[in-house]
Amino acid sequence: MLDLCKRFGFDRRRQQARLGALGIDASLRPLCLRLRREVVGPHKEAVAQAFLRWLGAQEDAQRYLGDAQHDVLYRGLVGYLDRLGDVDADAAFEERLRVGLSHWMLDVPVSLFVCGHQTLQQLLLERVFATCSAAEAPAFASLVLRLMALDLTLVADTYRLAQVHHLVRSLKSQMDETHKFKLKATLDPLTGLPNRARVMELAEEALLDARSRRLSLCLVMLDIDHFKQVNDSYGHPAGDDVLTAVAGVMREALRGDDVIGRYGGEEFLIVLRAPRPDEFWSVAERVRLLVAAKPVVTHGHRVPVTVSQGLAVAEPQEALAALIGRADAALYEAKRQGRNRVLVAPPSR
Repeated sequence: MLDLCKRFGFDRRRQQARLGALGIDASLRPLCLRLRREVVGPHKEAVAQAFLRWLGAQEDAQRYLGDAQHDVLYRGLVGYLDRLGDVDADAAFEERLRVGLSHWMLDVPVSLFVCGHQTLQQLLLERVFATCSAAEAPAFASLVLRLMALDLTLVADTYRLAQVHHLVRSLKSQMDETHKFKLKATLDPLTGLPNRARVMELAEEALLDARSRRLSLCLVMLDIDHFKQVNDSYGHPAGDDVLTAVAGVMREALRGDDVIGRYGGEEFLIVLRAPRPDEFWSVAERVRLLVAAKPVVTHGHRVPVTVSQGLAVAEPQEALAALIGRADAALYEAKRQGRNRVLVAPPSR
């Protein structure tokens, strides 16, 4: 029931502060009750009809006032006049906030609402001076002005807060879409791993991080053995299945902060960090053994898969390009020696 009060922050403390700012307090309850019963109540239909005649003459209002909307607005206005002055309840604030939100959602210009509010206020004041004695009219007129001011401030707040909420949601949606596009642009669509450009960025970041934390770092260049033969023998869809399977094995074998990405074709780049460099070879060997132990079943064929790897441990101040070059040279030597092995690159000279 009180969703908008909560959404826009109108708790009881803030409600009382708004009423207090306009001089509306418990002492006015008897006058509010008389206003509804004696001044406005007997003439509520006439006031509502007069307001709708004014509204129908406004060019800006034509697109909002079909027959159905006319009836709804009439009933809503009569109900509002029935409750005029009943402001000492959450429901009254909720109603005015809901009115403001509905106008905002219909894209009713603020200027049209303010003019309509002023017109309704004038109609109510005319009722006051036509109904009340000269002695009582000023008190009732002052009450009407305060009540209408309360309504106007609440609707104005709703317009503003609804726009802020809309902008926040739009910004979040735009940021989510931007993140999706950015993520899509940095991932290899087949394996779901970072693509070459992204894994190079991650490798550079990891190299700087390892140096700042005094960790050892190595790069592993991994190549699927005889991959061309897989494509030639079983077709490119089978080759895609092999690439996806190897990527899955690497995810399974590597640790949480290790980095893997598709470097290109059937080559992958792995970035490892550890307190001691003697841990790197065992990680790469675990990948090799897991791949070899899991033939890929694709399109009715059981395809054995092995990988060759070249491992290079980063040297102090060594650039990423040089490190990749040493890992790639070690990979080439591993393939020359018969494949399905991990070969460690010698230190640079």
